[in-house]
Amino acid sequence: RQMCIRDRYEQGVFIWRLTDNAAYLRKIPKILLTAFVVATLEEIFFRGVILKSFILKHKIWSGVLCSSLVYALCHFIAPVSE
Repeated sequence: RQMCIRDRYEQGVFIWRLTDNAAYLRKIPKILLTAFVVATLEEIFFRGVILKSFILKHKIWSGVLCSSLVYALCHFIAPVSE
């Protein structure tokens, strides 16, 4: 068990409490695996599919620029809120 700071501040003294961090530690492999898979699929899609299709239709530099633009635009799209 590890000491951590509680969210509230009381009478000028931080309130400490014991917490069990095992639940958080169990999530680390899933988080790392998800990050790795998402990054790998993103690279395959943008560099493999999009970039190659632009290069086949246009010159190399215009293909790289167009692919980069599509990549940037996809990362500026806001998620749909319900």
